[in-house]
Amino acid sequence: MLAPNCFLWHLLTRILVMSIQSLASVKTHFSAVVDSVHDTHERVVVTKNGEPSVVVMAVEDLESIEETLAILRDERAIRELAQAEAEVSAGETVDAVDLRKLMARRSRRV
Repeated sequence: MLAPNCFLWHLLTRILVMSIQSLASVKTHFSAVVDSVHDTHERVVVTKNGEPSVVVMAVEDLESIEETLAILRDERAIRELAQAEAEVSAGETVDAVDLRKLMARRSRRV
């Protein structure tokens, strides 16, 4: 289980605002629903005959979910993230000044 202070926890969690609207309502106000979803990243569950049928969501949110799922399927990426978190927890960090110096040295090698 992921700890709440873990990078993956924050990657996987996000406060989601979701409304439920009937298909008839969405059809009548489709342009407004699309604008709202795009601008607010709210997700709209569309019901048909009173049952959830589809979800309208911003493309950016879908891409984010797909990227997160790809990361979660990549065992190497998960191991690297866990290692990085362990290093941060152990205080093995680099401040901005030292990072700039390190990056400058590396760019000179290329």
